[in-house]
This record gives sequence, structure tokens and C-alpha cells, in this order.
Amino acid sequence: MGSVSEVGFHACFASKTEEEKDQDKKTYEMYEEVMSTLPKKGITKYNNYQYQYQGFWYRGDFFKGAMAAQNHYQSLPTDLFTTNIPKFGTTWLKTLIFDTQNRKSNPEQLLLTLNSHVLMPYLEMNLYANDLLPDLSALPTPRLLSTHIPYTSLPQTIIDSGCKIVYI
Repeated sequence: MGSVSEVGFHACFASKTEEEKDQDKKTYEMYEEVMSTLPKKGITKYNNYQYQYQGFWYRGDFFKGAMAAQNHYQSLPTDLFTTNIPKFGTTWLKTLIFDTQNRKSNPEQLLLTLNSHVLMPYLEMNLYANDLLPDLSALPTPRLLSTHIPYTSLPQTIIDSGCKIVYI
């Protein structure tokens, strides 16, 4: 397994065959159908609606990723998550966690060249986005991940695995 800088979350999609990509696209089309049945409200500054799902309003551009994560993500006991509402100090918290977790391997160099959102990708916006399901075995362990999915809607595997969750 390579380092974070060698692997990055983009490696989770590198080995996808065309057939796998087509199947993933069909999965996300199903989520779009579900999304079309949900209550929605106003257009956000990102030019999309918000959809109510499981008592929470999701921005349309990451709703499908949240559903895909709920249905497909498999947690490891060594995973570490940050979860909070958007615009609540996420970037700073992710930087501190990454630096603490990797302090023996000179993380300053990575933090100077890579954004903390690359070093701790979001489930719904980076990993389960773009109509593709990721192969998370490409990520080095312990996997440092982030999400804006509320605690009550997290994939059950996260709760069951006993992984660490920093919840704000």
C-alpha cells in the first residue's frame, strides 16, 4: 500500500472497467429516481435544490453520494471520521487530524501541497460522487475520511465497526 500522496482518493477509481462504470451509473440513476420523489426546497448558491431525506436537508449535488455511501460503504475498525454540518470548521479540523495521525512521516510537506479535503476525502462529495462507486482498498490504512451526513443517517457499517468518529 502506498502513502497518501502516492495513492490519493483518485486511485479508488483507477481500476474500474467499462462494465463496472456502466453498472455504477445505473446505481446512481436509481438514486436520482428516489431524489425526484423527495420534498425539495429553494435553489442554493451552488445552483441546485435541497432534498429532504431521513429528516435532513441534503444539497442536491451530494445527495446521491450520501445514498450511495449508505448502501455501499464498508467501514474498517481503523477508520477515522470527522462528521459535522457544512461550514463548521471542517478544513481546520481535518488538517489537525491528518497532522496528528501522520506526525512521524513529515505531514507538513503534504499539507503544503495538498488540500485537507484531498487528504481526508468526503464520503458523499469525493468518494461516492461522479456516478462511480469507489474501491476503497486503494486507500492506505488507517483511512482518514470525512462526511456531512448526520450521525443518524451514517452508513450502519460505520457504527457497527467501532471506528473512531469525531462528531461536531
